[in-house]
Amino acid sequence: MPPLPHLTHGRPRSTSGTRRLESATNPEWKALRKALAQGRCLEGRYWIAETPRLLAEAVRSGLPVYRVYASARQLEQLQAVYAGRLKTDWVEVSARAMQATASTETSQEVFALVERPATDPAHFFANQRFLVVLDRVQDPGNTGTIIRSAEAFGATGLVFLKGSASPDAPKVLRASAGSLFRLPFLDGVPAEEFMASAQRLSLYAASPEAKVSIDELPLRFPAALVIGNEGAGVSPALDAVAEGFRIPTRSVESLNAGVSAGIALYVMGKVAGAHGATPLATGKGGRP
Repeated sequence: MPPLPHLTHGRPRSTSGTRRLESATNPEWKALRKALAQGRCLEGRYWIAETPRLLAEAVRSGLPVYRVYASARQLEQLQAVYAGRLKTDWVEVSARAMQATASTETSQEVFALVERPATDPAHFFANQRFLVVLDRVQDPGNTGTIIRSAEAFGATGLVFLKGSASPDAPKVLRASAGSLFRLPFLDGVPAEEFMASAQRLSLYAASPEAKVSIDELPLRFPAALVIGNEGAGVSPALDAVAEGFRIPTRSVESLNAGVSAGIALYVMGKVAGAHGATPLATGKGGRP
């Protein structure tokens, strides 16, 4: 698609003025609305961060913020918060245009264009010690929870296999609460390509039929934890090469993907720290 009107490329540029966008049918605004509805990046390179919290996380993570669209009320607050700290373009959006665009029931009237980082696959796989692999995990809430847990428990990267929820989807970005801004990742990777690239990693996957529980598993690092589809579980190809484990439960047969991943990541994260990966924090907040 052609570049959007007024969209800055290259380094973010500082501007002291604020442009105003009035109409919901403005071509620039229509392109943003379409990207939101389709759950994808704008122009293939900009994440759309929909809340002040995500904007703050992007800034904290050091990602370029190329533009901020906001209502008059939010714009005044944001410009005060980021005065002298954030070089970006500010656009005040009319109430009419804002109402036509929000993808949540309770819009916070902020849309920030955040540059999606590029990842070189060869460098990515060569530097992984504790990888999380999403195998056709499709629910955005589960996906975001897994991403957040991956960061919290010391994972060094993420792979979204083909058929998984897109990391570009606004719901995934919101559910990850900024963690996706800090973890390197690859997406749309075919399972066969992943297995060919990850031969140096020990693969582990939850399996109801496994005899070994997660806390008894003899973990070896570098490693990858495979999280399977919510209904179908891990794909047969990956299940055949991964070492299975079970998560003991009482009274219920299974846990959802997000909960299962959190438990497994906590256990594996402790062992990974002992093997030289990022240790878990013990202080308030749970961040290393």
